[in-house]
Amino acid sequence: MNGHWVQLDRVVITNLTQNWTETIYWPDTILAVENNTGINDCARNNGFGLSQNNPNPFNGATDVNLTVADEGEVTLEIVDVHGRIVGTHRMRPQTGNHLFRITLSTAGTYVLTARQNGNVSSIKMMNNGNGDGDDIRYKGVVGLCQGAALQPKSDVAHPFNSGDLMEYRGYVVLGDEEVESETISSVHFSSQTYVFQFMLDGHPCPGTPTLTDIDGNTYGTVWMDGQCWMRENLRTTKYADGSAISYGTGSSATVGHWYYPNNNAVNKPTYGLLYNWKAVRRNSGASAENPSGVQGICPDGWHVPSDAEWKQMERYLGMNQYDAEHTGFRGDIAALLCGNTGWQSSAIANAAGNTAAEGRNASGFSALPAGCYNDDFSDFDSVAYFWTVTGNGECCAFKRSLEYDNAGVYRGNGDKSDGYSVRCVRGEGGSLANLPIVNTYYATPATTSASLSGEVTYDGGLSVTARGFCWSLSHNPTLNDNHTTEGSGLGNFTSIVHGLSANTTYYVRAYATNSEGTSYGNEVDFTTLSDSVIMDDEYSFFLQSTVFLHDAGCSAPCVSSSIDIFHFPPAAYISSAADILEVRLDIEHSSIGDLNIILTCPNGHSVLLMPDHCGNLGGNSMAHFGVNSSVDGDYCDPTSNMPGTGWTYCWSENSGYAQLSGACYLNDNIGHDADQTVDASHVAQSYPGYDDFVPGQQYYTPYQSFNNLLGCPLNGRWTIQVCDTWTGDNGFLFGWGMVFNPHP
Repeated sequence: MNGHWVQLDRVVITNLTQNWTETIYWPDTILAVENNTGINDCARNNGFGLSQNNPNPFNGATDVNLTVADEGEVTLEIVDVHGRIVGTHRMRPQTGNHLFRITLSTAGTYVLTARQNGNVSSIKMMNNGNGDGDDIRYKGVVGLCQGAALQPKSDVAHPFNSGDLMEYRGYVVLGDEEVESETISSVHFSSQTYVFQFMLDGHPCPGTPTLTDIDGNTYGTVWMDGQCWMRENLRTTKYADGSAISYGTGSSATVGHWYYPNNNAVNKPTYGLLYNWKAVRRNSGASAENPSGVQGICPDGWHVPSDAEWKQMERYLGMNQYDAEHTGFRGDIAALLCGNTGWQSSAIANAAGNTAAEGRNASGFSALPAGCYNDDFSDFDSVAYFWTVTGNGECCAFKRSLEYDNAGVYRGNGDKSDGYSVRCVRGEGGSLANLPIVNTYYATPATTSASLSGEVTYDGGLSVTARGFCWSLSHNPTLNDNHTTEGSGLGNFTSIVHGLSANTTYYVRAYATNSEGTSYGNEVDFTTLSDSVIMDDEYSFFLQSTVFLHDAGCSAPCVSSSIDIFHFPPAAYISSAADILEVRLDIEHSSIGDLNIILTCPNGHSVLLMPDHCGNLGGNSMAHFGVNSSVDGDYCDPTSNMPGTGWTYCWSENSGYAQLSGACYLNDNIGHDADQTVDASHVAQSYPGYDDFVPGQQYYTPYQSFNNLLGCPLNGRWTIQVCDTWTGDNGFLFGWGMVFNPHP
């Protein structure tokens, strides 16, 4: 899409030979077909997945099918665009296809996610109406998957043979508009990968369908020839730093003023405001460059266009080079730039006032006749005036105007004391084509923290050197506000921000920086929780699973064990280190100093419970976990090694628990020195022996604080990872578990 990658919303596939059509929706990007069998829906994603809801979009209620090919609890969860969970449903279905009714009370975009046994499937849903509450209701089984030989949908539809003529069309949603790609036709013999091409011009800018100014006004955007323009006239009364612009009661070339179009406040929401040139450029000088590099009155990340930037846009819309360089009315493209309402009528071909002109507002620029101010108000409903930031002598600067009865675009002098409309262009002084594109996806709040998610989708052809999030109590946060740095380059990134106030609304934007400047993503707001999360009574989770711990010299020196937790209320998040009462590990290993032990929460954040060579910081690195077996063979072969006796080791930051000297005091063959180690009477010898454990007796402090997990959801997959970093030893992990605080 104009050299940019965008996320597909859906792809429509038509088999012209067999006369059938199928649609796949994001995040599915693969259609599997087999000769004379067709689309195997059950088999995809380990036999687990959601089909797109029908209808979509919908008015309050819709149905969705879930395919299940394995035993185990299934969790369904609906999340809105702010990351808030609005509906959940849990059940243990039989294998097969199951139908659910979704109802939503508020119009908007939602994501439905299903989880089972580590498999995850998501679909996007568009609700336009008010349903009967927010709910997921089970309607029943609609078909069965036949054990390991899963029954494909193609048994009854969608035949396919090699050599069939296929047609593919992709769709993306930009703002509120759906854009269709160019059609791809292909004779299909084998697996193929297709890249869809979209004509983006006239549609919202990728990654920035809207922007919000310091006053909280939101504007649409439009993309033309690599430029991202505001689709509406600016209507702010403040500069981006919050400084006020004075309301004008007279003309001035030296003091910045704003005016209501036609001297009537009712015109502001539609026509924006008028500004003199001093207000437009603020304290910056004039600029004839492309891009201008002058932020002036524009929001952060945007700038006032120069005369050269206007000429680039005019040339793209069809004005020839000769006309573009001249003054006066030039070309015949006025109708392409003008909105359909508010204009005096004209029958002149391609004139601004000819609403029947071919290609009317094809650019998407949507110019409206706000008139001007020059000691008095004039030309309302007949002329649209726009400032550039390019000066032309002591008195004047270049302007553009569109008149209702003229097909040309006027280029000439505007008196610096006049009041005209303003359109801003994205970018802070670098060429837009070289600025990154970044999206802000969601914010998941806790009481005093929040988990943030974003993605850099385009690097501008240059290396992205920094990315992260900005947040503030006001709209349009920038790098001048609170911000994080989360690495560099393309792709998804997350962050957990701390130190927030409870029950407070914040505004956040992702950002990305390359050598041309910094760009910002869309704004997302979130409100922190009013008090600590109250968890339900089921707060202890343990897993018995014997796993061989390979030596560092083996091909897989790290092992992981996971517990899927979906038993807490949807809004349950880690809000303090005390929410985790303890982490328990049942293990035997021949060398304490060789292991890294890491706990990872469902959103990917982790803490190091114990680092390798910890013993060198205060103990004997050759001490061992548990009781080693006397039968040890090949360090990489579990079949030649007998498990020893696992001892249970616990980490906690709970102030009521007796603490040893920290994570690095594991020394002197733990379990054999009661003065410095976990005493045998207070540990379990193996699973399931947690009942033998006496809480509150001798815990180790994690090497990294559990505060690193603030904002992590309790529901989801928690993982313990044990990595051997030195050769010459091995062991066994017998299980592990967690205890959460039911009343933090």
